[in-house]
Amino acid sequence: MIMSLFGLAAGGTLYAGTKVYGMRQSIRDSAKRLLQRASSSRAIPVKTERRAPIAAQQQANQGLVLSSVSLGLTTVGMFVQPAVGLIGVPIALYLFVPTYQEAWRSLKARQFTSPVLDATRITVCTVMGFHFVTALNACLQSVSKKWSAQEDTKFEQQLTTLLGQPPTKPWVFVNGVEVATAPETIMPGDVLVIAAGEAIAQPGRVIYGSAWVDQRLATGELQAVRKQVGDSVLATTIVRSGQLYVLAETPIRASQTTDLHTQLTQASTNKTLFQQIGETSGAGMAPLMWGTFALTWPFLGANHAAAFLTTSMGAYMNKLGPLAVQNFVALAAEQGILIKDGRVLERLNLVNTLIIDERVLRRPATHAQAKLLFAQLRQRAWPLQAIFKQKFAIHLLSAGDETATQKLVAELGGDDYFMEPTAEGRAALIEQLQLGGKMICYVGNGTADAAAMQQALVAIAMGDGATANESAQIMLPGQHIERLAPLFTLAAQFVGKQSFSLVAPILLDVIDIGTTLLLHFDLVYSILFSYSGLLLSIANIRLAGKTTDPIEPAPTSQADNLDKLLDLQPTMA
Repeated sequence: MIMSLFGLAAGGTLYAGTKVYGMRQSIRDSAKRLLQRASSSRAIPVKTERRAPIAAQQQANQGLVLSSVSLGLTTVGMFVQPAVGLIGVPIALYLFVPTYQEAWRSLKARQFTSPVLDATRITVCTVMGFHFVTALNACLQSVSKKWSAQEDTKFEQQLTTLLGQPPTKPWVFVNGVEVATAPETIMPGDVLVIAAGEAIAQPGRVIYGSAWVDQRLATGELQAVRKQVGDSVLATTIVRSGQLYVLAETPIRASQTTDLHTQLTQASTNKTLFQQIGETSGAGMAPLMWGTFALTWPFLGANHAAAFLTTSMGAYMNKLGPLAVQNFVALAAEQGILIKDGRVLERLNLVNTLIIDERVLRRPATHAQAKLLFAQLRQRAWPLQAIFKQKFAIHLLSAGDETATQKLVAELGGDDYFMEPTAEGRAALIEQLQLGGKMICYVGNGTADAAAMQQALVAIAMGDGATANESAQIMLPGQHIERLAPLFTLAAQFVGKQSFSLVAPILLDVIDIGTTLLLHFDLVYSILFSYSGLLLSIANIRLAGKTTDPIEPAPTSQADNLDKLLDLQPTMA
């Protein structure tokens, strides 16, 4: 009988091991399915909830303090005075209340999920007197929550730094006094006061002051520019240092900067393919792990059988997936690349055909950039080229002079071109190409590209109106087509991080079960193995490459004086 149960446990271990090996095949098959349903997959987003970063960090800090106290008390109880250790148990159980609540919701829905395993493990530890293990579990869980909350908070701070903070009530200079005013009451001719860190919501002209202004969301330029009296300022730009008094040229409308902040914040709410694979794996393995625990308890003992309750088998991706998306959305934004949907970072690795609307290349300055870009893209090792058997190709899509298009393709080093003047025809062309096995990244200017962008696997809007485009998943403000090269690099790095987050915890789960069965490691080691996979993955995400914000120092003096501004005030009504 014992041998039969040991065989069952070993079989569970073997099955878990095959999950790691099968993950590669699963990704491969999923990628092929993605090719077959490229357009439909974009229309059915799978949502995941976001947390309030500041509240989550405060709660995580509180949890870490309480869990540390619990761990200290149970340690004293284990080595000095057992009665002291009992005091730490209620503290640890308090921290697990959300786990029990989530487990109860799963059971009411007749589902065996990872929280059910966690709740069972905590209950076993409490009942069997493994108080130190309970406190250790609470402490490691609190550490993981704190790290996750730190990443959420950092992401929000990065967005605020990059996008600025549009005031709910803009400040208007009236008769020598700065007055907070409702946006809808501001009219052309009013003087807006914009301080460091604030976004310029609407275009205007500087009549007093000087400042360094970040224009990456308007023109794509990463280097801040100095604005002073007489200069025009653009919407969606941010004052980095100094202060400007801007003569409004248009009525104040809803802030586009606020819309961008919302879009980038929501980039991680759509579940990536890796996240869905991990969650599916974890949900499928949870009942098997719980059943194996129940069957082996009488023979292995609770201290060893509970090792099966520490396994996530991919379920940690519900935490790790959004963290990775946030990290890379922020990295891309620092380089002037705005990503609205995190799933596009996976899809960029599937691309084997780049189609560029010829209109985005009409400025001669972009020709040299495009030529260099084409050469860089051809030198890349495309991850799935061996699977899809499609050579990477670059095409131009034109509605104008065919002779000029032919000349441009030859000059830039493109493969071919298509002539299609209508929006419906462009969409149909992309659909036909994708049905033929081409995974298309479409780059357009957004003026008449909505239908084509909806059909393409990846849609990128480029140009002065890029940030206002609703169809594109990625926005490149200004005329900087060369940024497609670092975009593909970021996408490859993202998949590497996601792969690690998926495989590393599962591998440690397999090692955990193996060492429990073969080397008789107890529950303490199982807890350490389980949280090591989670914490290593979070640390790996946090190690993603950083960039330096190229902001110039603040100017040392103002260009004009306040008296001149007051003199101008009566003439601006």
